[in-house]
Amino acid sequence: MTSEKIKGLVAATVTPMKANGEVNLPALDSYVKHLEKQGLAGVFVNGTTGEGLLMTSDERKAVAEAWMAYKDKFKVMVHVGGTSYAAAVDLARHAEKIGADAISAMGPCFLPPSRAEELVAFNKIVAAAAPGTPFYYYHIPGTSHVNVSMLDFLKLGEKEIPTLRGIKYTTYDSMTMQECIAYRGGYYDILHGHDETILTGLMLGATGGEFLLQRSVLRHQCGEIHLRSFLHRCG
Repeated sequence: MTSEKIKGLVAATVTPMKANGEVNLPALDSYVKHLEKQGLAGVFVNGTTGEGLLMTSDERKAVAEAWMAYKDKFKVMVHVGGTSYAAAVDLARHAEKIGADAISAMGPCFLPPSRAEELVAFNKIVAAAAPGTPFYYYHIPGTSHVNVSMLDFLKLGEKEIPTLRGIKYTTYDSMTMQECIAYRGGYYDILHGHDETILTGLMLGATGGEFLLQRSVLRHQCGEIHLRSFLHRCG
């Protein structure tokens, strides 16, 4: 398992769908052509933007498999989280089988855990289903309502989750984000997850970020200038 950090931008991908709500996988080709022009480091599949929690497990697997056809163009991170342990474990196992570069999971939205110990215990089971794949916790308390200290999660998680590589950090708590970035001398990969505060993330030391490029503030001139500097620093 690689311990390499993700450097650059990761797109939060939408899931193309037909008017009747069925997944429209053939539409990915034109979508990928658009994403290729953005100079991306990777894609984050079946997350919040991709409406993963609104799809069946079979649909999520089909979408993940379809994205693997473009692995030569992007790193593929697959979100496998959900409320059901069994479903999340099944999706994690599948993601590793198809060769995903990383998996990610948020905490359970129904009866959300309130302590780091509970959150680590949930994700430990999910990550263990993909023992050869880097695991990123998906911290998005505004959506998941799981609002546990991420520094506490890292301190406990490093003892319980061997594949823990970092956090997809999608909240405005910049102080804790900075603490996570600095923890253990910057060992963990803390991906900045908000378009609106990209400049803050760069100032705090983030080397990678996940964005909804379709509406990103990076399109504005100021953002573009700082983005070019950021990508240059990241190599």
